[in-house]
Amino acid sequence: MGSSGWETDYIVPGGLEVRLTLFWGDNYFGAIHKDCIATMRKMLAEHGMKLSLIPANGEMTDQFAVKVPVKEDGLLHPDGYNELRNRCAAKFDDQAVEPHKQRLPVIFCNFKYTANGLTVDAGPWLPWCMVGPTSDSVTMLHETGHASGLGHLTTSSQAGAKQNFMFDGGGDRSLMHKAQLQKFAQAYFIK
Repeated sequence: MGSSGWETDYIVPGGLEVRLTLFWGDNYFGAIHKDCIATMRKMLAEHGMKLSLIPANGEMTDQFAVKVPVKEDGLLHPDGYNELRNRCAAKFDDQAVEPHKQRLPVIFCNFKYTANGLTVDAGPWLPWCMVGPTSDSVTMLHETGHASGLGHLTTSSQAGAKQNFMFDGGGDRSLMHKAQLQKFAQAYFIK
């Protein structure tokens, strides 16, 4: 196979772990987090990577439950992002506690936005993600891609675009390409 960067059989060297800390907002409903975890584990394993979660079993617990600062519509709005992130850090500070330092916070909550997932890369925090309750099973992996610096893949004329995990517009999004994986592997939360 050539080295165009579009290869889909690339194995990331080093047996790296994608390290996430999961939180659940009090306005989250459903169980999409289970599908997101299973899909992410499978897709990472296909490329030689592991998923490391806190809590380890990926199940909601009181320790990782947070009160979401919502507006009258019951949704988190942008002016509440920093407060939500502060509340998560108060529950578990994954940026300071060894050996858990440098994990990507992923918060399952209901927020006001046109998409089902969102990566916040502003303010005093390293990038962190939110996943909505009506997301598909690839949304968490897609948002971790944004947190690693990857953008959307939207041009359908590119090889495998609609099947790519960074495609923004539906499709099965089951592919990860070599060039993406190489950039992804350099993220602060991958060790």
